[in-house]
Amino acid sequence: MKKTVKNLITWSPSHLITSRKSAFTLAEVLITLAIIGVVAAMTIPTLTANYKKKLTETRLLNGYSALSQAVQLSTVDYGPTNTWDSFGPSWTSTATYDDIKAWYDKYLAKYLRSQKVEKAQDSEDLVVYLLDGSALQFRYYGSDVYFYPEAKFVGVREDGVNSFKFWIGVEEHLSQDLRAKYYPKNGIDTYSFAWDGTYEGAKYSTLDPAYGCYQDYHALCAKLIQLNGWKIPEDYPFNF
Repeated sequence: MKKTVKNLITWSPSHLITSRKSAFTLAEVLITLAIIGVVAAMTIPTLTANYKKKLTETRLLNGYSALSQAVQLSTVDYGPTNTWDSFGPSWTSTATYDDIKAWYDKYLAKYLRSQKVEKAQDSEDLVVYLLDGSALQFRYYGSDVYFYPEAKFVGVREDGVNSFKFWIGVEEHLSQDLRAKYYPKNGIDTYSFAWDGTYEGAKYSTLDPAYGCYQDYHALCAKLIQLNGWKIPEDYPFNF
């Protein structure tokens, strides 16, 4: 009796052919790397600029807030800033680093968290390094303060680019100067000498043609950014 073999699988030579995975050629790899390089060269500068712009905005607001809070706390203990010790106007003051250091220690040191405090290399100013990597440079006469979003730029100041100006209201001699209408009578503010109170006036001063952010001194750049919601305007005169 014959047995029937069912479901017999028939193999053909084609089943013996093994599949091979495709691979990139050297030319294809080099072309891909070249494309990546071009894209990186186009996008990295933009990403870096956006990062520096955001860093400047964030630290500028934080630095202003920290100093403002310190001054406010100090006025509770020592009274309004216009009653604090004063060293006279910048153009006649003979104050030294020791004077501004004693002033800082008295009025602000215990209210402002910092990494270290030291004398500026090229002046009698006092430099306070904050915890986030920024720095405050108190002028030797006590009223003007330069803020650096990145402390590494202390000593190589470029107003409106790597430094921005604040004002502490201690200069009574400015009360008769029409350009100082918005000078803080108590506390601090962004620098506002020669500001006419308008947004456009922070760009181009109508009271003194050198002080606007878009003019020679760039002194009102912090004021302009403050008026713009602590954001750098799209038409800002400097790139980051």
